[in-house]
Amino acid sequence: MGRDGVEPSASYLSDKRSTAELSAQSLLLYQIEATIGLAPTNQGFADPSLSCLGTWPKHCNPNIKTTFVQRKRLLTFRLLFGYINNMSIIYSRKYFFNEKFFLKWSSEMAYVLGYWFADGYMTSDKSYRVAFFSVDKEHLQNISITLAYEAPVRRFNRNGKPGSIYNLTFRSKNFFNSLKLLGGMSRKSFTMEFPKIPGIFLADFIRGYFDGDGSVHLVRYTRTKDRKRQIDLRSSFTSGSNKFLFKLRDVLTKFPGLTPKKVYSYANKKYPKNNHWKLSYGTKDTLKLLKFMYYGGCPLYLDRKYAIYQKYLKNLISHE
Repeated sequence: MGRDGVEPSASYLSDKRSTAELSAQSLLLYQIEATIGLAPTNQGFADPSLSCLGTWPKHCNPNIKTTFVQRKRLLTFRLLFGYINNMSIIYSRKYFFNEKFFLKWSSEMAYVLGYWFADGYMTSDKSYRVAFFSVDKEHLQNISITLAYEAPVRRFNRNGKPGSIYNLTFRSKNFFNSLKLLGGMSRKSFTMEFPKIPGIFLADFIRGYFDGDGSVHLVRYTRTKDRKRQIDLRSSFTSGSNKFLFKLRDVLTKFPGLTPKKVYSYANKKYPKNNHWKLSYGTKDTLKLLKFMYYGGCPLYLDRKYAIYQKYLKNLISHE
């Protein structure tokens, strides 16, 4: 029953189309309008200030009369859904994507979750947004494809000027809430904790985090004892949250069997106040770590970091 005591008619949802043919968003919009009694007439707006929006579409119920106040409220409601100028229902989100991505565990999902914990951001200020950042535009594009998202990867502007960082932003309350259930939070840098990850997907989650806030590099030096050239492989993880790194260390000690290392604070030009933490590994443990993360057929990884691993392996083969 509508607010004015008028029962919404079946024709309100028809106009030569069955309800099954209407999108879920359209049905929701129509049902809400009918329920609260704000369905307009099909004669257009009575008030001249609203005439720029044209007439209401034919599928509106002509038996429901509205006041000017009701039409203004409905105008606001419809504009939120992107409905103007006699057009069909247009959902406000310009680009669609798999909003249920974080609801089902998979190798891809665990990787993207790990990457977000490293280089992601979420906020509910003004709108629900989940964002990813990277200097690797192509990698963000791969993540976008994984979520069936067609929005372009944009250069992140700081103080009105384009920088060297790219961002990929998703706008969805459902997506936001599903990430929150997995341990995501706003302003997470210094307070986030290691989430609960199914054992079978730990390698993917850690690889995702590693691609965001991890590093791998070659160290060349001359050995003192015999003056021979040596190439070592080093790796590390960083975070503003020592709780996260302590748990990550415990996980890596248990599963790939890495040596338990000290988590220590550090300072540099970017973080001058010793408010960031690092977990580092030498060659032997790094090889175990990379073999664990880059298992055969792993779906996503950052090419430039994987290339360093492959370069070291080739160097080992050439010196055998």
